[in-house]
Amino acid sequence: MRSQKESPMRDPLPGKRWKGNEITPDEQFAILLRGNWKCAYCGVAMDDPDFPARDVTIDHLVPRKEGGLTVPENLVPACRTCNSRKCHRPWQDYAPGGARVRIERQVAQPLNLALAKLVRSGKVPTDEQL
Repeated sequence: MRSQKESPMRDPLPGKRWKGNEITPDEQFAILLRGNWKCAYCGVAMDDPDFPARDVTIDHLVPRKEGGLTVPENLVPACRTCNSRKCHRPWQDYAPGGARVRIERQVAQPLNLALAKLVRSGKVPTDEQL
């Protein structure tokens, strides 16, 4: 595993806001798809019809406050409860044992932006439409 200094998730100049530091709705959706619509920490299914949409969030593994970048390798789906509880702690200190492996595998996968765009445009049937 890389050291924190070598990590692509860490901003070399913490505290500086870089242009393009936000993600698009397609990228947000692709992050949720990559995580199978489950909270990376507790595993709750956020695609359940009873799960409130306002509680679906994207979390920075290395917090922006600590120099974390808004890049796919540093972003995971998280329920609002876990995102709030983790706060500015390192994700390794918050994530339970099984979540660590799940998160490491997840961030190693590339985002499928093409699929995210198709699903968001309504051109690919969702589970409910099948």
